[in-house]
Amino acid sequence: MKGPSDNEQWRFNGLPRHPDASGKQPEYLPNSRKPDVEQSLDWISSLTDLVLCIYGPAGIGKSTLVRHLLDKLRSVGRLGASVFLGAFPTDTTAPETVIKTLAHELGNIHPRAIPKIVEAMNQCHATSLENHLEGYILEPARSLNHPHPLIIIVDAIDEWKNHPVFIKALAHLNSETAIVKFIITSRLNPCTSRLPDIEKIAMHTHPLLPISIDTMKVYFDKHLETVPWVDGRRASAADVNKLANLSGGLPVWASTVISLLSEQFSESPPHEILSGILARQQVGGSEGLAELYRDALLRLFLSPDAQRYFRLYLGAALVLQEPLSLSEFSKLVGMPPHLVKNIHSALSAIQTRSPHGSEDTVHPASTRFHLSFLEYVQAIPAENTFAISAFDSHSAVGLTCLNQIATLPLVSSAQTPGFSLHGLQGYATKYWPFHVSHGTNRSHDEWAKTVHCSTLLAIPVDAQQRWATLFLNTLFPEAEEVMAVEEQDMTSILMDIGNNLRKDSDHWAFEVACLEVAVRLGSGCDDAWCKLGLCYYGMGKRTGSPKMFEEAVLGYRRTLELQPASHPDRSQTLTYLGNALWLLYGCNGDISVLNEGISHHRDTLALRPVPHPDRSASLNNLGIALWTLHEHNGNTNALNESILHLRDALALRPAPHPDRSMSLNDLTIGLLVQHEHNGEIQILDEAIDLCHELLVLHPSGHRYRASDLRMLVKRLEKRFAITGDEADRAEIQVLQRELDE
Repeated sequence: MKGPSDNEQWRFNGLPRHPDASGKQPEYLPNSRKPDVEQSLDWISSLTDLVLCIYGPAGIGKSTLVRHLLDKLRSVGRLGASVFLGAFPTDTTAPETVIKTLAHELGNIHPRAIPKIVEAMNQCHATSLENHLEGYILEPARSLNHPHPLIIIVDAIDEWKNHPVFIKALAHLNSETAIVKFIITSRLNPCTSRLPDIEKIAMHTHPLLPISIDTMKVYFDKHLETVPWVDGRRASAADVNKLANLSGGLPVWASTVISLLSEQFSESPPHEILSGILARQQVGGSEGLAELYRDALLRLFLSPDAQRYFRLYLGAALVLQEPLSLSEFSKLVGMPPHLVKNIHSALSAIQTRSPHGSEDTVHPASTRFHLSFLEYVQAIPAENTFAISAFDSHSAVGLTCLNQIATLPLVSSAQTPGFSLHGLQGYATKYWPFHVSHGTNRSHDEWAKTVHCSTLLAIPVDAQQRWATLFLNTLFPEAEEVMAVEEQDMTSILMDIGNNLRKDSDHWAFEVACLEVAVRLGSGCDDAWCKLGLCYYGMGKRTGSPKMFEEAVLGYRRTLELQPASHPDRSQTLTYLGNALWLLYGCNGDISVLNEGISHHRDTLALRPVPHPDRSASLNNLGIALWTLHEHNGNTNALNESILHLRDALALRPAPHPDRSMSLNDLTIGLLVQHEHNGEIQILDEAIDLCHELLVLHPSGHRYRASDLRMLVKRLEKRFAITGDEADRAEIQVLQRELDE
């Protein structure tokens, strides 16, 4: 098989890349996880389960174990790709982006897979996650003709907001374990965490237990030798024994202790720090980690001023989306550079990872600190001196970014399309909508009182347009020409940007951030609220997330409030709202949600009398919603009304209407349910006639023909069981032969 052409390589290089995760990582203690490694390798050698989930509490050493497995797999050519999701911004990373990042890793390790990956880039745009997994991962791996399945490693999957939909989509690959398999790590066992459709995935779970006390002693014996002890005051054998017991078998606890003893961050010599640690009673677990973190912070930041600066620094780092130099970060947080540098250095005592260049660069906190530490500073009570609010941090960072907008340079069409800014100006250009939308409330009364609102309103129109042009060119550096924005107010500018970004799911987080700010600025603009609803609805359709549908419903409800009965778009908004509520019901099973959706579909139908061009769609939507109500409570009246509306919809969609096949399919299924309730053979006859028409509309080679054939076979078998008609038996045999071909 040939390698990629120059053009394919160029296209491939445009895929999202894994954030820099190089630098210092926790070491794997030799043989510390020997049984876990052996069991993992045994699973890899089998062809049964698609997914191995290694789970255990924070700090147990999951990432260290999978890095060890990764090295073993790479050495024998079995590694397909790997990602550490703790290195990705959890709120701004779309599921499609993670899959494309995995594809980029796959192509880097196996260049012969690049042509198939580029083929997926051409074919998978705006398709389902299942199609993305098949196109970007499965088919490229298959093209390598590897004798054993390639292993894809997804570490810290539960640290990523969209992990439920990614895991759900993996079920599509259940039958492909000869080609590809997945290892994922999580704090919780997915099979007991109520993830949607988790039972449909061929998954083996492996709990990771604490490391043995003997292994922890070996670790401490080795690393205590590196501590810069003073006056010969070293750790004794008894100290090592107590440290090993206090660790509770958590590697992160042990490594944090060594860091605290090794860093020159306070006036206390190492032996005094060690005495303080040994005096504690809490053993391991989250409580033991919290106690260790609290004591470390109290030693690092003694004065109230130092603690205030710590909160400013870590709060900004917690919400930071891209690395910034120490000097640029100091501008972002409004702190003198020497204080930023001091805090940055002091916190190295708590960091568990050292990204490349971290000595003079501030990276997003998730790439430097263990999740247990970040959760600790956000979970402690607000009155605690070290408590950090992500909302408040977004608010502060967002305001600093906004203040940069009025000073942005002019960008002319004569400049190169890839023109972009760097440092704080570049960061502010790209991320101010994200931070403002995460650090302010939608409520008009609350928004109007914020400094963010007054700052935005004070920015001149030409500066707003300048920002929009730079923003789009930052997101699309390969664009052939500079994208100009001509709208005359920020609300319209943000909506226009949303339209530009809707075509690319990788930029969904930026799209929704712009629209969130648009509805704050234009709280009375029904179009802005509707676009926000559509944005959330689209992500809900792609991910199945109930949260996305809830947000879509809120957006559509507000749109409806702003549209009087005579508004020309009111029926469309009612349709959007009814559909979003129907899908939300599918996620949460709340019957009141479904009933509200049905009510809105009835209102829509009343606004679309014959011969309204969208009446058939309204009839179909109402029919499906009533059918769903019947499924919930067995209401026969709802089923009968559903069939009436579905028949009327079909009548309004004569061939060659593009939606006729959809109406045929919906009515056929509804009729079968109705037949099961009343046993009337003529209803079954009607369903079979409709199935025959579906086959005419879906000739050989059509993607739905196989499912249509199976549906017709089932209905014929049901009629044959009732009537014994040999013609049905003969047709079943003919249809089955086509299915078997």
